[in-house]
Amino acid sequence: MPPSLSGLPARHVRYGYKPWRMAVWLAHLAGIGFNRLVPGAELYHSTEHLLMPLQGVPTVLTMHDLIFSLFPAYHKKLNYYYLNWAVPLFCRRANKIIAVSQATKTDLVAHYGLDPAKIAVVHEAAAENF
Repeated sequence: MPPSLSGLPARHVRYGYKPWRMAVWLAHLAGIGFNRLVPGAELYHSTEHLLMPLQGVPTVLTMHDLIFSLFPAYHKKLNYYYLNWAVPLFCRRANKIIAVSQATKTDLVAHYGLDPAKIAVVHEAAAENF
């Protein structure tokens, strides 16, 4: 973590990937918040396509692409079905979405009918010292 961010609180949830996905899916279906995993959080930022359900906490979701939807042949069937159900839900529930390119933003608007104002494009780039 950059020194300028080292003083900020951070919390990592360590579960196996498949059990974690199932827990998030079931919690969204049941309307259960996972606030106990991030006590006192004022903002939650998901840097991948899995948005933890939280109650009363603003959320930001980073979307890299919709490759699972655009090129389904390159995904396992279970992953394809899960992501095509979950990602639109997570995008609707997020307060703000970061798209890593204009193409990703365009895809999100076209495929999920999202308000373009909800999506900010923030390009990924290496730090200057790389």
